[in-house]
Amino acid sequence: MKYLATTGLFVALLALLAAPALEAQSVGTHDNGVVQYDVYDDGNLGTHSPQFTGTGFVFMGAPGAALFASTVLVAQSETTVNGTAYLSGDFVVVSPVAAGTAPPPFDEAFETSFDDSGHPTPLGIVVHHTSYTSTTAGLTDFVVLDYMIENTSGGALNGVYVGNFSDWDVDTAVNNQACFDVPSQTLYVFAEGGATPFHYGVSPGVDPASGWDADGSAGNPTDANVWAAMTNGAGTCSTVQGDRRVTIGQGPFDIPNGGSQRVQFCVGAGEDLADLSQNMLDCQAALVVAIEPGPDGLPGTHNLSTVYPNPFNPQANFTLEVAEQQNVRIAVYDALGREVATLFNGSLNAGTEHAFTIDGADLPSGIYMVRAIGEQFTDVRQVTLMK
Repeated sequence: MKYLATTGLFVALLALLAAPALEAQSVGTHDNGVVQYDVYDDGNLGTHSPQFTGTGFVFMGAPGAALFASTVLVAQSETTVNGTAYLSGDFVVVSPVAAGTAPPPFDEAFETSFDDSGHPTPLGIVVHHTSYTSTTAGLTDFVVLDYMIENTSGGALNGVYVGNFSDWDVDTAVNNQACFDVPSQTLYVFAEGGATPFHYGVSPGVDPASGWDADGSAGNPTDANVWAAMTNGAGTCSTVQGDRRVTIGQGPFDIPNGGSQRVQFCVGAGEDLADLSQNMLDCQAALVVAIEPGPDGLPGTHNLSTVYPNPFNPQANFTLEVAEQQNVRIAVYDALGREVATLFNGSLNAGTEHAFTIDGADLPSGIYMVRAIGEQFTDVRQVTLMK
């Protein structure tokens, strides 16, 4: 029996050695003169595991690659988390790497597509991934990760969350601290007492975060860990120095069979927390412009006004005009990404300024996001309630 077991193991090893290597390819290295960042064709970001090759994320020429490992996450439960920290295999490339088309105001893009057929219990999705960067002054401190999640499962996929896991190593990894910047919705990492004051982070694009965790210092994350982080609303900031492993999520999304859901993340850096926060707000503002065109590619799908007064107490007003009649949902979210009010959910006629009011009488002071989602656009405004 021992001989047979050893023989079986030997045969299995031979088969493994004879199998073709499934090595992911770099989509390309973004380099706009301020940040350098590698993107891979299977969902890995910054560097690629298990080789851990690549540029990582370099900001303003700082020595070393601050991003040790990162990946996109797509999940419906803690047992269906696609995207594995430090490992490859869940996502399988289905299209060759190509240079993409960057929507204004961005001017460089890489794109690829992968499915989740490598996961033991796949959801049945294809992820179309495009990354953008810009050489325009004021837009050089970040990279945009743009995902179109296509449902090819044959049925509806409800309650889907999309996230980002990142293991940042700023300066010396054991010096790292992490927390969440509410105004920009950025999960950030920095080196306390380190040689560089730079702060690095990830924030949602136009949607608020559904959950985050900044205290992942107790070893490599499990699927249950990252699922909880993506869905738990307010996470926990780190309280002691350590090697930070952080997760941020967006959702939940209901994706009908044959339908798709678009999700963006901003990955960036700043010379300090205030600079990082502003850079991420700049990224989000640029994304509103970038995603505004409708399916025909033409601009002018809508006009969402500023919210006034801002700050407000107890009421604030804004208007929305759409170029074509369509179904629109307008809701208000708090700084933790929780919906606190639905202002409208129905059809809006074209060519008319529709007026809406936010009533903060029963809400605590704080920062809120007004999100309008139509059939041709998504737009967000930030407002502060000050009592």
